[in-house]
Amino acid sequence: MAKSDLTIVLDEKDYQKMMSLLNGMSQIDQEAVIQKALSQGMKVIVNAGKSNLAARNSVRTGKLKRSFSIKVNKKRAYTLGGFKRPDGAAAHLIDRGTDERWTRTGAYRGSVSKGRPNTGSLFWTNAVESEGGQALNRLMDAVYEAMDEIIKRNR
Repeated sequence: MAKSDLTIVLDEKDYQKMMSLLNGMSQIDQEAVIQKALSQGMKVIVNAGKSNLAARNSVRTGKLKRSFSIKVNKKRAYTLGGFKRPDGAAAHLIDRGTDERWTRTGAYRGSVSKGRPNTGSLFWTNAVESEGGQALNRLMDAVYEAMDEIIKRNR
């Protein structure tokens, strides 16, 4: 099963502007700005995934909805959005769907497909695909907001 990946590529002009603003700050402030921006950018995708989940699934999805999480790696400056275990362990099955399943004795165990073979609700896949551009915009806005905050604080 393929994972839904999102790659955000900064425009060269935006990247140069961001780095020139960050170069004037201390290392601690730079890390704080980058962490906050990454978290805000991923939050756009996670919120879209939650709303897709609620809209596309008729069954209760409370535990799965609460299992969404954002993890920011401080050392390498990247962020992960996904699901915490144990409540989110089957999220990929609901997202992508499953075929019809039977046990060895022939008992039917159902499928997660809404009548379409091997197609789930695609709540997470579509969130990653549709909100990638907005996540980039939110990331850049969060960088500028965090830098303004730090500049105001240091005055």
